[in-house]
Amino acid sequence: MHARIAATVLSLFACLPVAGALQPCGPWRWLNPLPRGNSLFGVSYGQSGFVAVGALGTVLTSLDGSRWTCFQTDASTALNSVIWDGTRYLAVGDAGTVLLSPDAATWTSVGPLGADQLFAVTAGGGQYLAVGTNGAVFTSPDGLFWTRQRSGTTVPLVDVTWTGNSYLAVSAGARGYGDSGSGGAILRSADGRAWSVVWWPEATNLFAVASNGLRSLVVGSLCGPSPYLEGCLNSPLVATSEDGVSWSVQKPWDGPMFMDVIWAGTEFVAGTSGGVATSPDGVEWTRHSIAADFAVMSLTQSTTGFVAVTPNGMIATSPDARQWTTKVASNVAPGLELQRVSRSRDRWVISDEIGKYSWQGPFVLASPDTRSWQRSTSAWFGSCIGFGPVASNGVEFIVPCGPGKVLASPDGIMWSLRSDNRSLPLEGLAWTGSEYLGFAYDFDSQTGSIYSSPDGAVWSLELSANNRFSDAASDGSVTVAAGGALFYRPNGGSWSAVASPGSSFRSVVWGGGVFVAAGDAGILARSTDGLQWTRASSGVTADLWDVAWGGGNFIAVGSKGTIVRSRDGLDWSADRAATSNSLYSVAAEPGCAIAVGSSGVILARGCPEPRAVRRHLSRLPAGSPPCPQSLDATPR
Repeated sequence: MHARIAATVLSLFACLPVAGALQPCGPWRWLNPLPRGNSLFGVSYGQSGFVAVGALGTVLTSLDGSRWTCFQTDASTALNSVIWDGTRYLAVGDAGTVLLSPDAATWTSVGPLGADQLFAVTAGGGQYLAVGTNGAVFTSPDGLFWTRQRSGTTVPLVDVTWTGNSYLAVSAGARGYGDSGSGGAILRSADGRAWSVVWWPEATNLFAVASNGLRSLVVGSLCGPSPYLEGCLNSPLVATSEDGVSWSVQKPWDGPMFMDVIWAGTEFVAGTSGGVATSPDGVEWTRHSIAADFAVMSLTQSTTGFVAVTPNGMIATSPDARQWTTKVASNVAPGLELQRVSRSRDRWVISDEIGKYSWQGPFVLASPDTRSWQRSTSAWFGSCIGFGPVASNGVEFIVPCGPGKVLASPDGIMWSLRSDNRSLPLEGLAWTGSEYLGFAYDFDSQTGSIYSSPDGAVWSLELSANNRFSDAASDGSVTVAAGGALFYRPNGGSWSAVASPGSSFRSVVWGGGVFVAAGDAGILARSTDGLQWTRASSGVTADLWDVAWGGGNFIAVGSKGTIVRSRDGLDWSADRAATSNSLYSVAAEPGCAIAVGSSGVILARGCPEPRAVRRHLSRLPAGSPPCPQSLDATPR
């Protein structure tokens, strides 16, 4: 099935072709979570073991389901489904992507097959058949040459299977998945060319279809009014059929909804928004939990057991589809919004978001080498109400934990109270090279303030304006602050707004003899003196949350995993995305950069690789360049 439609519905409740061998995972490698935090949409088992595919061309491989090696194709589009047909793996994805591999290591692109998203593929009836958006159906006798067929509908077809005598395809809704009152559809074809709608149930989303040759079933969710939203309720739907034409609706329980289903030889096994369910006949179901919030997007069976994958990149294994073990090597910041990464002489320190969703206390990670991270558990954290981003003067770190408190630490682990002034509600900090600047904002009056301090202990108010300040930088003679507009202050002088080429700047940095400022909608600007600014072309439209100087390059990060780099602050190029999660902060030194963001994402470029990589390199298949985080996964 294609899990992306199911993941879209699930999220409502939580609120390019390549050829040749796969390349390593790009210039940015994952530090957390491992093996990757990208969504996984499909998984299959074949001669070379398990293959899981997902967002941004992600490919994970494993011989046993426990130790996973990460690859990423040159494709920047999502891979939505993968199958093993007995001789090779075949994966399909967005923008008509089709990839073939005999060994899970060397992949060949065929296509693209138009611009449609391909959600699922099956092999049977002497051919391959792929389905996708706008009622797309493609058939191929060999996986190399494809022909588009007329399905007779424009609904998104999200899964397809061969029953032994016909193809069955399902839709997640006639008027778009998630619309209240929309209906899923089941389409049937004997040859993949002539299709007919055999069932169009109202108020349903159908996500997956499976068959044991004698009985077919579709799974999904029931839809209807909700006190919180209009759309599909978290309630499962199962329908069974003996002939693929007449269908009987089953309702196993009141939630969670079904997202995938396979025939496992003796029983049906389904992935749900809350784990796994098994049934000998598709009518009576037994639920099996995996872990908290483990939503199974796709699952597969091997000769020794099962593997399930999730939209947050987690993997679980089971010998019998009943007892499950989660496989994740590292997740040092599960689900957190990592707001700031800062670098001192010998330490990287990361802090979490300032209570964006719920306040569970401060969260700080520290590492001397980016390889191992230690969480701080300072006794002072218990007195914090809210928490701000960490800043460093190169010798120590300080952080506001408001209202009025400022904590200091030499290593990010041991913290002491530096200031306790309740009239100082700081929400952000920056080090300019000679002083700390603190930023406060009053929501009632919509007034922002800038405070200064040489040591983080004694603070002086310097400016109040109708701006929400967030960053500052200095060249030693003048200081520039970002607060939507840009503000300028010469040493010994006062602050004044400058004629900047935008009003949405969030971050500013000094490096390479120039100031660079970044902000919303991909805006970037450069100045040699802090007064006269030149608009730069970033080539992106994503919001840019932070910009840093790494001794040879400027690096800016932002929403949807956007990373752009420049040597001079004027000409920018985008790095291949490693994640679709927002990146809120970046810090850099010569030869090493760290970016952090939502869902606990930590990425590194050019930094020392984990020791485990060198230990495992010799075990990888010949000709298969690994992602740096090839590792042995252990139970969480």
